[in-house]
Amino acid sequence: MRNLLRHLFARNAYFTAVCALLLGGFEYLLCAILATLDISAGVQSILASAPPFLRSMMGERMMDIANLKVFGWNHPVAQAVGAALAIVLGARAVAGEIENGAAELVMSQPFSRWSYYLAHAIHGSVALLAVSFAGVAGTLAGQNVYDIDKFAVPALLLLGLNYFLLQLAWFAVTLAFSAFARESGRVTTSVFIIALVAFIVRAIGDLWTRTAWALPYTFYNYFSPKEILVDRAADARDFAVLAVVTLIALTIGGVQFQRRDLP
Repeated sequence: MRNLLRHLFARNAYFTAVCALLLGGFEYLLCAILATLDISAGVQSILASAPPFLRSMMGERMMDIANLKVFGWNHPVAQAVGAALAIVLGARAVAGEIENGAAELVMSQPFSRWSYYLAHAIHGSVALLAVSFAGVAGTLAGQNVYDIDKFAVPALLLLGLNYFLLQLAWFAVTLAFSAFARESGRVTTSVFIIALVAFIVRAIGDLWTRTAWALPYTFYNYFSPKEILVDRAADARDFAVLAVVTLIALTIGGVQFQRRDLP
């Protein structure tokens, strides 16, 4: 299994490094933007010309975005980088190897299917952990270089853990889909659509109370940068839900992989 892990890390090192650089660079640049632009005044100007309904629905939340305490981690770019890595690695693990004809060759080696599956799970977890804390490092570096309010390091580390668990849940779900499929493209497309719908539901649910009932059914509901960074009131249930979903999805995928025919 060590050889397989070494192969996985070598094969995906470039993609993982690019994702880490993108997330860390994005969070760093947002700190630079905060230091050079009066975003709060700009948002207030926009809200002043908006209809009353939109002002009442979006005003307070937009101010949270303006000071970037939430915006930098809830932004679609930050979420897309983590989800892209999670989905690509999960889709490649089983369906991708079957599609390119490598699964039978790899499984002819002297290790069990569980070892193969576990190697992919370990590799995906380590890659996502590296990217998550590259984002934390970007925020930490940016807030120290530029003259802006600083987040406490323990809060940033907790945020990194929350982000990691969110993306790990997407990875586990993708890995479970991959264990049932033969084509990585279909797996990638399916999970991407699910993630996109979940993100849209979260965005609408945060702004429109009539749709708030759908929020508990999205992974993004359990990612709470505002509560962690601003309110200092992280909810352990958010972490627990993401961890439980990850374990369930990994188990389903693992059991299916043991039972399925190759190719």
